[in-house]
Amino acid sequence: MNIEVCFARTNTEHKRLICEAISSFNSAQLPYRLRLRREIRARPLQESVRWPAVRSALAPASGLTPRIVVTDSPFEDNWFSHCGGNLCVISTHQWFRLFAPPCLQSYLLLEFCIAAACFSAGVSDLDLKPHDRSVGCVADMCAWKPDILLKLRAGYICGEHEALLRQYNVTVPQLRALEKVIELARAYALGRDEEKRRLGATGSSRVFVVHGRCGKARAAAVRTLESLGMEPVVIMDEPTRGRTVIEQIEAHADVGFALILFTPDDRGALMDSPALQPRPRQNVVFEYGLFVGLLGRRRVCCIAPGGEIDLPSDLAGVLQLRYRSSICELQDRIRQELLSGGYLIKKPADTKPIRTNHKRSKTK
Repeated sequence: MNIEVCFARTNTEHKRLICEAISSFNSAQLPYRLRLRREIRARPLQESVRWPAVRSALAPASGLTPRIVVTDSPFEDNWFSHCGGNLCVISTHQWFRLFAPPCLQSYLLLEFCIAAACFSAGVSDLDLKPHDRSVGCVADMCAWKPDILLKLRAGYICGEHEALLRQYNVTVPQLRALEKVIELARAYALGRDEEKRRLGATGSSRVFVVHGRCGKARAAAVRTLESLGMEPVVIMDEPTRGRTVIEQIEAHADVGFALILFTPDDRGALMDSPALQPRPRQNVVFEYGLFVGLLGRRRVCCIAPGGEIDLPSDLAGVLQLRYRSSICELQDRIRQELLSGGYLIKKPADTKPIRTNHKRSKTK
């Protein structure tokens, strides 16, 4: 079954996590395929969401591919989601404030699971007859929001609801697929990285590389990321399509991490200082601030060569990864930074070290 997924009033961070949840959902099973389509703008989603109004406004025509809409707007009735016919609307409103540290991906996987079950059965979520009190079954509506934590950490399809779904002609392979997704949601909620990998989690692999004029440093950063299984995003390698530089950055900013290369490409000093100091390009410093705003500081890593380099005073307390001759020396450090930023990458034993092309001196 194909299901389209659309954004509506969703911030950049949520978009990245939604994309990861979609990819993980598809990797965990075969009967259901989520396909990211487009961002939609509709009046019922501007502030708070009223389910009957939004259903009539956003539901695809009868017989077309069912649709999931993910929005940051809250529901008027305080629910997380509503599903009926061939439309499901999921709200991520105040998610991080209410439920950190469990992952948003875990919640989205469960909601995708409920939507897929309803679409297969041809019923609304209310037709699933949730339990009077939450017991961790995926069909529980969790009117008291903290109950959602039980579904995230111990979710399952109870025997009663499995029998009900089968009455609605949901097949056994579809049920087993939904159970696989629930298991993956639990691994996300509990932070079990090995289990996430086993169950098919495919975290983001895109990393933005901000660079100056040093082509050698840029190439080394790209090689290092590729050796870790990442997909480097370099603006100069992307088609311009008539955009300005800032528009190019915004168009390719759907990443989860950024490497900032502070190479000494310029010289500068205070007006009353005669000595010019090596410093990075001003656009690199500007783009560093841009990505801190987009991704947060923990998902931005500054890299610079050893020695003196003049940086803005606001960066005086920000640690940089320093290298002697090549960024390739920092492979293990960069891997640790990516792991701390939430990326799923190879173990050190599985990662091949990069050759830095240093010639070894001959010994007699």
